[in-house]
Amino acid sequence: MLFVLLEHGDVEQSFALSCPLGAGHASQRQDDNASPQASVQRLYVSLQLYGMLDVNTWLGHLLDFPEKYLCSLDSPVTTASDSGQELGVGYVVVYANSDGPPLHQRTESNRAASLVIDFSKLLEQLVAEHEELARMIFISAVDPARLSTPLATLDEQDRIPVLELMLLGLQRRERRHQRHLVVGSERLTLNFGFAETFKLMSGYARPADDDSAEARANVEKVQQASIELAERDVRHRASHWQIVNFSTGGLMLAGVESEEAGAASIGQVVAFKPEGNNNRPLLGYVGRIHRPQDGELEVSVIRLASHAEAALAIDMDIAKSGAGRPVLLIKDFDEHWHLYVPFGYRYTSGTPMRLVRSDGSTVLARLGDIWLTKRDFTVFDMRASGL
Repeated sequence: MLFVLLEHGDVEQSFALSCPLGAGHASQRQDDNASPQASVQRLYVSLQLYGMLDVNTWLGHLLDFPEKYLCSLDSPVTTASDSGQELGVGYVVVYANSDGPPLHQRTESNRAASLVIDFSKLLEQLVAEHEELARMIFISAVDPARLSTPLATLDEQDRIPVLELMLLGLQRRERRHQRHLVVGSERLTLNFGFAETFKLMSGYARPADDDSAEARANVEKVQQASIELAERDVRHRASHWQIVNFSTGGLMLAGVESEEAGAASIGQVVAFKPEGNNNRPLLGYVGRIHRPQDGELEVSVIRLASHAEAALAIDMDIAKSGAGRPVLLIKDFDEHWHLYVPFGYRYTSGTPMRLVRSDGSTVLARLGDIWLTKRDFTVFDMRASGL
């Protein structure tokens, strides 16, 4: 549609949106309650951005964030005729016959008319704000006044994840791990969410020394914490998925829409293992959700660790009670230890604690730098001589 309008008029003229579909001329609305104005070009850019970000997989309360962020830019996103020059970072191409989102590189076989959208200013702003917010989180001094208005008005736990979702969609992705197509019907059992993951992992808690009363008591604490956590959060249950393809970094799964499958959300932790396999589950998080057709669901899971176990963190605030906060102790693929901490614990780098492991042993530890942050959790490096 935009390609046709480019031949017949000024697509940069602003109109006021008068209803969900269609527009009225801006001059028709002069009162203080007039609808927001937007040009055809501006609407087109917004539509293409939403297509690139695949926002239909986002949480509902974040759907309007890209549009608000786009409006907050000092310099508007521009479009131009495609001159055939190399596409720089933040530039994408759209073909007149395209039935999908913009592309980060040209399709040589496509000879249709095309235009280039310059998202570079948007990308630069997102990168700068992500770095500034990460810095403030690291020193535990987040000042909303230093953030853009759309970001500052979000809940604290949504800020980093939504920036990362936009950065992911706006940058060309290079596959780092070779994908392997799965032929057959190999299936996995998935448990979405921290409560369900911790409950599953705690089932593998066993005392390293059966003769140690302390070890047995510690394992019972881990298992009891799992029961209490499950009683507070009963939303998630195990669901069953078929493997589409996999790599060392993760896997793509296919399933059908259901209450259990609908529990999945981007950035959410997930425990998974082959059906009928009694080995310790693997740990990852949801990287992408796609609905190819009605009733169908595809989920990409990014592997988080080579080893994960249920544990309890006993910090100074709760040391006297002897209770612990449920966490996950994980080891990455480089054999480094980290601690998975659910959102809300308010832990920061340098926090000292005693860890109760799933084998009943205890470790004195201190949290290191932040290794990974998602909406529902933070993963810290671990500093502990006993690991």
